[in-house]
Amino acid sequence: MIKRRAFIGLLMGSVLGLAALAVHGAEGEAAPAFVPLAAKYEESRGSGHGSGRVSRWYFVRGVRQVELGRAAYVELWERDDGGEVSWQRIFHDERKLIAYTPGELRTQRRAPAWEVLNTIIDERLLISLRRVGSASFNGRQATRYRGQVGEERIEVIWLEKEKLPVEVSRRDRHHAYRLRLLELRALPGRDWPRADLARAADYEYIDGADLGDREYDPFVRKVLAVDEAYGAGGHAH
Repeated sequence: MIKRRAFIGLLMGSVLGLAALAVHGAEGEAAPAFVPLAAKYEESRGSGHGSGRVSRWYFVRGVRQVELGRAAYVELWERDDGGEVSWQRIFHDERKLIAYTPGELRTQRRAPAWEVLNTIIDERLLISLRRVGSASFNGRQATRYRGQVGEERIEVIWLEKEKLPVEVSRRDRHHAYRLRLLELRALPGRDWPRADLARAADYEYIDGADLGDREYDPFVRKVLAVDEAYGAGGHAH
């Protein structure tokens, strides 16, 4: 059974984040093809009593890359011909780019499963849940799943063809979480936050392995605060 809290692969920060909690496939295993698309999500976290923290983020899936955008910054995950995944975090307001090589991601235990990056949650979670009915999102067919993993009650509405969640909710005695799909389209909106590497060509380049040596830097402190707020690198909060 998938461990508790491992069901969300990424939810930004990484975001994205939570993908590092996913179970990895075998090295060299061919990754499935995913249809390129763009989606806007709303995410809420709280105690389950009263209003919690609500944020929105943007998901853009390409052939060999996935972008996850918030107002603060944009993440760009890319997969090369050999199946290696790299990660760049682009802060346009600060004109800085943080890059992590595949080796650095493995060393820091932040290397995600490519499949989960493309589907936001680990699709294998659905095996642990009961199929309880059908649903739809803007005319697209979806399936409703419900069950319990550990101490958490979980419900997922899943787009079968697009392989994306319409909604994910989980709750235990102390925490409540909800992810809701607001918009799904073939191409991202013009006003959506994007990685835009051409724009970032002259930004300050920072190696992700060097962040620990720059904790005095106000920008690095901001990055760490963003990580804490959104669960970067696969650590759920």
